[in-house]
Amino acid sequence: MHTTTSGSFIPPSRPRESLGLAARGRRRFRKEQNSAARVNTNGLIFVVFNDSTGALSFFQENRLDKITGPINELQAREIMTDLALLNMHLKERPVYQSELDMVNETHKIVATLPDRPELQEWNYELRGRLLWNAFGRLVLFDNQLLASSNLGRHLLGLPHLGRNKAEGCAEVIRTQLPFLDVEARPGDVLGRFKFLEEFDLVTDATGEEALSLALNDFAVKRGPKFPPVVYSWVVGDGAAVQTMLCDSSDYACYKCSKPELSKEPRVRVLRNSAEMSLRRMGACGDGLYSPFPVSVSMAAASLALDVILGWGNGKPGARLRTRAIDLERSFAVKDTTLAPSAVCPACRGKMT
Repeated sequence: MHTTTSGSFIPPSRPRESLGLAARGRRRFRKEQNSAARVNTNGLIFVVFNDSTGALSFFQENRLDKITGPINELQAREIMTDLALLNMHLKERPVYQSELDMVNETHKIVATLPDRPELQEWNYELRGRLLWNAFGRLVLFDNQLLASSNLGRHLLGLPHLGRNKAEGCAEVIRTQLPFLDVEARPGDVLGRFKFLEEFDLVTDATGEEALSLALNDFAVKRGPKFPPVVYSWVVGDGAAVQTMLCDSSDYACYKCSKPELSKEPRVRVLRNSAEMSLRRMGACGDGLYSPFPVSVSMAAASLALDVILGWGNGKPGARLRTRAIDLERSFAVKDTTLAPSAVCPACRGKMT
């Protein structure tokens, strides 16, 4: 084979031996659009098969030299998507042919290349489809219907009143991001924790402590077989919000944050003067609810998103984060990462 027939190849040593896989992979990389990524003991290898280094020439000029440290699995999938997209957008593709020398009994494959590779107009819709294939799917669980007490502080509004929240949210997400694979599963997630093992990340935004404790117990018992979990909740009736990432046995599990029910949490948020208030919207027939505004819900969601983005970029930072909403009822608490508690009934400080 002639050198002009070589595809785009990025070995583990480029650049500066930094293309290692920093995060534990849960799914294998897929062959996509004549591209592939293979994980071995030395790192990650990216290959585009049929472009005669066309994709690499653009990627190296615009992206490769900016990668100065280890990449995680999500970043690797994005790189593979961009290489595939560059390959598909080459304006003039290589023309391959065989040269046969019957006298010397040799066979050589050569390629006819343009003087300078150029790209067609960038198709962002196609990039969205490839990213959708690369990143898998989003599954939403919720056993509740949208009630009137939810209106004004929930993603869903009046048109979804009485609808299952998971179905409604999936509907809205598909409208805004039509290329994402979003699945709604109405009903309780209890009893379905085993199903969650196939995913890269689990987010518990229910705010139901009993469910969070059950999920944490299952995750601790399964150890590295279970994906990282992000817990997000509102403290009191909107005095503060907190988010906790549980992704390693080196750090606290969810129960470690308050190992003993009769005592204060290890990171105290509420002041002694803070009181929990519940209200009932009798005219609508709703049950008791906690009367906090939409700003609290948005703060909780934003804080969880910050943690998720940090985890996705391989820089999780502080794993327990707190944002005080009402300083008269809550303390301004610094973000921190807790060590496992020796008295935690879930992990006993020895998560495996």
